[in-house]
Amino acid sequence: MRIKRYSPHTVEAYCYWIRYFIRFNGLRHPASMGGSEVKTFWSILRYSAM
Repeated sequence: MRIKRYSPHTVEAYCYWIRYFIRFNGLRHPASMGGSEVKTFWSILRYSAM
């Protein structure tokens, strides 16, 4: 992200959400997760924002 010259704030935000996603899924490595975990995560975020 730094090579692509993303702002430091954007890098910080991406890292926050990656850590949040990993913690949400019980500290599993992202390589061991698939689309169902991502879909569940997004649906929880979407419904909690309403």
